[in-house]
Amino acid sequence: MIYESYGFANIDSFTTNLLHIYDLGIEHRQDEEYDYNNAKRKDYDGYLLQYTLEGRGYIEINKETTELTAGKAFLIPFPHESRYYLGKEEGEEWDFFYIHFNGEIATKYYEYVSKMNGNIVSVSKNSLSIQMLMKEFQAIQNGKQYGQYNNSIALYKFLIMFLQDIETPAHSMNIGCVDKAADWMAQNFSTQKNLSEMCIEIGVSLAHLTRQFHLQKGITPMQYLRNMRLDHSLTLLVSTDLSVEEISGKCGFSNGNYYTKVFRKSFGLTPTAYRMMHRKKMYS
Repeated sequence: MIYESYGFANIDSFTTNLLHIYDLGIEHRQDEEYDYNNAKRKDYDGYLLQYTLEGRGYIEINKETTELTAGKAFLIPFPHESRYYLGKEEGEEWDFFYIHFNGEIATKYYEYVSKMNGNIVSVSKNSLSIQMLMKEFQAIQNGKQYGQYNNSIALYKFLIMFLQDIETPAHSMNIGCVDKAADWMAQNFSTQKNLSEMCIEIGVSLAHLTRQFHLQKGITPMQYLRNMRLDHSLTLLVSTDLSVEEISGKCGFSNGNYYTKVFRKSFGLTPTAYRMMHRKKMYS
């Protein structure tokens, strides 16, 4: 994991007054002095949402201390009668994502979330909002630039998704497991890994995934994976001189005979016949 923070210029504009990111980042704290009394931070304004990725930290609100383990987040304004900190014991570690923001919409958002859910909430790392946030952070690391409008759009999208994940976590997880499965298949379709292995890696049962996958995409995960493998094989048949056996291996099929059987059932002809037909079209 890459730990880094990014700040964004506070442009005096209509969109900035409505909603604006000051700074965000992923930080790692270990065996160090990390302790903030937010009642004394008079030079800070806006709101802080800090989400634990790994390890643990602590937050004290109204003399009540809460352990912030993976999946827990706090949302506070500045200044605020609270204190968050890293534990003093040797070996204590805390990895977290934070986003510091402000604006009229931010104020309304904080008022609603704190009234309905309090300052401390739990959201799965696999939820839509956290996945979206991590992808956005990676895009910034890769050089993505924010203008005054994109800054507000990205923040608004995240905050709404985060609220949905707080209030309807099952819905978010159901959608999230399908997206994670599709991403996994896109990365692993050319290997011999099967769906049981995939489900272990993404943390969902095959039965649950199959139900949710069919609801959202209209086909089963097995059909989706088979179609992905077949589509890639079509490209290799037309663009390379690889043998049918070689292509079957590069597309995740167990052998050439099985690949040919699946191909014929799907397209009504063999891979060799498909290759010959398309090459005749190319040269005719």
